[in-house]
Amino acid sequence: MENVDRILAAYGITPASVQAISSRLLKVQTHQAAFALKRSSLHPERLDRWLMVVQGKHNFYREGVPPVYQTLQESFYVIDEGEVYYLMPWLERHRTDEPDHPYEMMFTTLGKIHASTSKRYPIDYEAYSLAITKQKEKLQQDRDELLAIVERFESQTYMGAVPLLVCTQYKDIEHVSAMLDKWYDHYDADLKEDPEMEHSVLHGNLRPSHVQDGSPLHLLNWEKTKLGNPSLDLAGYYQEEWRFVDSNVINPPYYMHTYEEHRQMKKNEESLLMLHLLHPGRYLKQVRQYVDAPQKADAPAVVMELTQTHRQLAQALNAQAYFQDLRDQETQEEEDA
Repeated sequence: MENVDRILAAYGITPASVQAISSRLLKVQTHQAAFALKRSSLHPERLDRWLMVVQGKHNFYREGVPPVYQTLQESFYVIDEGEVYYLMPWLERHRTDEPDHPYEMMFTTLGKIHASTSKRYPIDYEAYSLAITKQKEKLQQDRDELLAIVERFESQTYMGAVPLLVCTQYKDIEHVSAMLDKWYDHYDADLKEDPEMEHSVLHGNLRPSHVQDGSPLHLLNWEKTKLGNPSLDLAGYYQEEWRFVDSNVINPPYYMHTYEEHRQMKKNEESLLMLHLLHPGRYLKQVRQYVDAPQKADAPAVVMELTQTHRQLAQALNAQAYFQDLRDQETQEEEDA
């Protein structure tokens, strides 16, 4: 960032040293303090939601969000050469996307954030039910497509590493699709019984590298924040965790008890969470990309991507079994009563 001095001048800061951490992040050291200067991916025309977070509007839970400093002109950002920059305190980080941080604290913080911004609104059940039917039809088309691809691979005299992996994983992906179809039915029934949804401020890109340990714990990088159902944040985080063999979020109750100490999930949200987790769209997209141009594909990279996506879906199968057991127990208790 060649324009660093100009940007920092807007904050009245003269740096003693500047260290490039990445192409978008600089560590700025003065004689008194250290700062993080971020060249964001925010478009100048789409700042409103991000500002809602950093300004703490709508009773937003502030403890989990690091402060963003204001310029001398009391703005939370600087636009320079068409790009948005913002300044934060420097928080020492030793985090990669490989998970190892205290999960209970993270899920507690996330639950408080979602709870502080949660609003309920009624839905048009008939419209939702129609959309669910269309999604089930699309799911069946995808299942048929994947089966056709597998049959084509199996007809080859010699299968390369990618076709062999896809054929080996097919049974699991088909099981995932069957369970997804079942959870679409659950979602439809849940919405019919309770035609309300909740929206909260979402982080939008929650992953281990965006969680900063400490007291308090901070969730970093709110540039993709949006309004939506909290199940999106939860699903996104689980999927990022489940990419790795050594994830510690693979056993029930998946720290949901910690989250729900601060925000209780509705039944239709649990089914929506399962829909996000079980959807094999990413897997099918990876297979399609290979099928469309097998000669250009980097086979080891494709194998790694498919293996990670398969691992995510395998963990999703375990999660749905746990939540299905909870439903079955609840139904049994109601019948006994």
